[in-house]
Amino acid sequence: MIRLTPKPKSTGLKRTPLKRKPPIAKGKFIKIDESKSRGVIRTPPKRKGLRIRIDPLDSLVSEYVRKRAVMRVGGCEKCLKPYDWKDLQCSHFFGRKDKATRFDDTNLAGLCFYCHNHFHAFPLEHVQWFEQHLGKENFELLQGRNRILEKPDKKMLTLYYQQEIKKLENTT
Repeated sequence: MIRLTPKPKSTGLKRTPLKRKPPIAKGKFIKIDESKSRGVIRTPPKRKGLRIRIDPLDSLVSEYVRKRAVMRVGGCEKCLKPYDWKDLQCSHFFGRKDKATRFDDTNLAGLCFYCHNHFHAFPLEHVQWFEQHLGKENFELLQGRNRILEKPDKKMLTLYYQQEIKKLENTT
């Protein structure tokens, strides 16, 4: 519809002026000092989100598993593509929250980024591959060890994995 006459002026409610928000500098918060009415720049508070706690033993076990994968198959244990040990990821079948199998080397595999993400997207394939990779009997033993409620001895495991890494480095 086309209007032939001008739009009548509104006689409705009066608009109140909007309170202006203080200008925001990039990456900074601005705090308004009420007494001086000037902006004071301060640093943003530290984020408190989900943080993965990496134990020194986690790093040691991860290094061992990735080096072992390179020694066994030359790279990723699933797709068998050649990778350097630094480019692989340490994949847990039973997650890191399961203390009994967190540092168990049969629970771990050295995978490339793509295979690791694929297993997270398709957990049934993850189970089937791990069962084939370990063998049915070893897979059932791993499931049994996962039900143990005791925490492992970290000092003993640290010494064990340090020796295993030295063995792997001496064989190359």
